[in-house]
Amino acid sequence: MNATALAPTVGLILHFRHHAHTAACLASLQADGIDRAVLVDNSEDDGTSLSLLRPALATLAVQGMDVAICEPGRNLGFSAGVNWGLAEIRKRFGAVCVLLINNDARLRPGGHSALRGAIEQGNELAAARQQSSTGGTISSIFYHRSTGLMLRRSRPGTYEYLSGCCMLLAPGLATPPLFDEAFFFYGDDIDLAWRLKQRGIPQAMVPTALVDHETSTGSRNGSMFYEYHMARAHWLLAGKLAGNRAQHALYLAGRALFLPMRALLRAVRQRTMVPVRALFAASRDVALGRRRSLTPPPG
Repeated sequence: MNATALAPTVGLILHFRHHAHTAACLASLQADGIDRAVLVDNSEDDGTSLSLLRPALATLAVQGMDVAICEPGRNLGFSAGVNWGLAEIRKRFGAVCVLLINNDARLRPGGHSALRGAIEQGNELAAARQQSSTGGTISSIFYHRSTGLMLRRSRPGTYEYLSGCCMLLAPGLATPPLFDEAFFFYGDDIDLAWRLKQRGIPQAMVPTALVDHETSTGSRNGSMFYEYHMARAHWLLAGKLAGNRAQHALYLAGRALFLPMRALLRAVRQRTMVPVRALFAASRDVALGRRRSLTPPPG
């Protein structure tokens, strides 16, 4: 039996304000055989939601689940939050498999064993299929390097990436820094997939592992936070995915065409100028080499 087969799995969740979602997520992990987890509190709400979560944590503890809490006191974003959690897991548990899952996702029974099977077959990363709250199913997603389009099918110029919503990391990969902290939210899993692909590290989508995902509960799809960080991620990816200056220029040009069209379309659909204002702000900030959190106030 190989070392991965012997390594236990520890859950890693970034908690953001919705204590009921986080409690349900942790309960789904425990029900599927994961009895240890690390929680990174990204809520930036002075501990309010974490306080509301503690009764559920106490119940889980009585049932045998050990949950360690990291409290940075601010929203670290996805990449830095995951890297912080991985460092804590490494310190507490050593080399283990890590199940990274959104706090608004619930692992369905059998998902853990299906993901473990893919890791034990030699993959370093295995991702679950998502069932969204709107009824759609998300499995493979393909990113178009030249324009930033995200597609459901492979097309020339695309590559497959696995969503960070629910992924199991092999012990060798579950080491910080895993994600590029230039990204605050969005784009980090797209960047990771490209780097792993370039290094020849095997990854797998596992259709038999399923999570129920309450989409965009934390980021509020259509909010300034969402639109800003999504646009910023696309601009950053133009540089991260380019192999040379000519490619970088090509990718920037593609996004210069695509991103305004995306923003205008979303503005019309949502009847708000937020997507346009967010694109302008993100474009300016990327050009100036700066970043804003834009984490919405609690409440």
